[in-house]
Amino acid sequence: MALWGFGARGVLRALALLAAAGAGASCGVPVPPPDASGLGTLLVSWSFADGRSCAEAGTPAVRIRLGRPDGEAASIIYGCASGLGQAVPAPAARPGRWDVTVEARGASGVVLYRAGAQVDLEPDDGGVDTVLPVVLVFSG
Repeated sequence: MALWGFGARGVLRALALLAAAGAGASCGVPVPPPDASGLGTLLVSWSFADGRSCAEAGTPAVRIRLGRPDGEAASIIYGCASGLGQAVPAPAARPGRWDVTVEARGASGVVLYRAGAQVDLEPDDGGVDTVLPVVLVFSG
C-alpha cells in the first residue's frame, strides 16, 4: 500500500533521512550560515544629479559593473526605474575592494550618465548588506 503516493521504501527512506538529520543537529554538526558561498552582497541605488526621472533622462537601462585591478569583472543590467531611489543587487562578488561603475544608457546603448565608486565587500554572513547610493552625472 502506498502512503501519500510513496511506497513503503520511500517512507522508510524519508524517516531515515529525518532521523539522520536530527541526529546530526543534536551532535553539534555545524550548520552553514544563510549564504555559505563566501561572496559579498552589494546593493546599489541611483538618482540623477539633475533631478530627472529615467524617462526624462532618456535612459531605459542601467548597467552596474564591478571590476578589480586583476581583471576580474562582473556586470548586470536593470531597467532604469528598478534602482531609482531603491536598492537592487549588484553581481555577487568575492570579498575585497571593487571598483563600481554605474552607467545609465540611452535606447541606442550609448552611456548618457555615469557614476563610480570603490567599495570594500565583506563576506555575506546573513547580516547587513553593503548599500551604495550613487548620483549619476551627465556624461553624454
